[in-house]
Amino acid sequence: CGVATLVGAPQFSRSLITATIYCCSRRQPMVPMEVQFGIKIEYWLLPYVNAVVDALQAQSAAGAVPHVLGILTGHVYHFFTCVWPSMGGKRYLTPPKAFKSMVEEEGGKKKADKPKGVKVTTGAAKPKSKAAAKKAAPAAPKKTKVGSKAGKSKKAGKGKKGKKSKKASKE
Repeated sequence: CGVATLVGAPQFSRSLITATIYCCSRRQPMVPMEVQFGIKIEYWLLPYVNAVVDALQAQSAAGAVPHVLGILTGHVYHFFTCVWPSMGGKRYLTPPKAFKSMVEEEGGKKKADKPKGVKVTTGAAKPKSKAAAKKAAPAAPKKTKVGSKAGKSKKAGKGKKGKKSKKASKE
């Protein structure tokens, strides 16, 4: 920022940050969050609140100009990457292939689908140990083998007794 001020170049960092915040806030607009002094707002209001805070700190409406540019830029980006394609339109703003390859894994799946430190569970929770898994699993009915002695019916003249009786009858 200091070098840009020395050479008289415009600073776009505040606009870029506001555009990023705007795009993120459009994905989950109703998430509650806290800003300065513990004031709770919904996420979609964050870019506007930042603009108001900067305008108050600068004591001029000119302090909000970078935020307004960021909000407009973020709105155009969000519209042409999320809203317009969902309505059946062509996606005009696509990231470069080199950037896509850094973000995506093999098979086209995103690497950063789940934020770190957040546990996402769907359905039943998985037990952590085998003992916990045995306790949580319902008791399965016991299976008997098809060829076991309990399942066979003995026919007359067969089995150990039947063989002895045959030998006895031959003598």
